[in-house]
Amino acid sequence: GTIVKFSPSKKYLGKTAKINKSLLIDWVDSISYFIPDDCKIVLDVVKGLENIESIKFKSRPMIDLLKAKISDDILSPMLDIKSSKDMKEEIRDLSGKSKTVKRSLDIQAVIVYTNSIEPYVDSYCNYINTISGGVHLDSVREAIWRFFIKKCNEIMSEKEKEKYMNFCI
Repeated sequence: GTIVKFSPSKKYLGKTAKINKSLLIDWVDSISYFIPDDCKIVLDVVKGLENIESIKFKSRPMIDLLKAKISDDILSPMLDIKSSKDMKEEIRDLSGKSKTVKRSLDIQAVIVYTNSIEPYVDSYCNYINTISGGVHLDSVREAIWRFFIKKCNEIMSEKEKEKYMNFCI
C-alpha cells in the first residue's frame, strides 16, 4: 500500500500552522466514495510519536453520497452512469520531441429527480470538490441536455417539431 505522511510546514505556513482535523476527516470521508473497491484509507492522527486515533474509510457507492446529501422526497430511481475510455494523446517535450501516451478517462454521474426546486449539484475532479463547477460538470450537463433533445425529437410529430424546435435550440 501507499503511505502518505503530512505535517504542516512551519516555514511555509507559519509557526502556529495546524491541520484542521474535522476538515481533513470530512475530505477523506467524501473521497471514499471515489476510491476503487479494493482500496482502504486509514487516517492516523498522531501527536509527536503517539498515535491518538485511527479512522478507517472504505470505498462506498456514489449513490450513497447522493442519498446522504438529498433531503427532499426522491421521485425517481437513481441513475448511476459510469464510463471509462482509454485514449492516446500526443505530448511534446521542451525539446520538441513528441511521444504518444496512453491515458484513461473515467466518469461517473448519479442523477435523480426530487421535489426540490433548486438542483443539488456536487462535482468532484481528481478527488477535489469542484464547488465552482468546471468543464467536467459542463460536459455532463450538456450530454444530459442533448439526450433529452434527442429523445424529444424521436417522439414528436413533424408538426410538434416545427412548433417547439425554436424553443429547444
